[in-house]
Amino acid sequence: MSNKHLAQYNIIRLKDELDSPIIKEFKDFLAPVNLLAEESDGFI
Repeated sequence: MSNKHLAQYNIIRLKDELDSPIIKEFKDFLAPVNLLAEESDGFI
């Protein structure tokens, strides 16, 4: 078993305010995508 980990850090710049309809789809999928990652094998 390896003691090494691969890290990823994402930075974004939104096109509008967080409550904008333009950002709604992005916000709606944050929780499901993060949950999928957290439940995946190898996620730390």
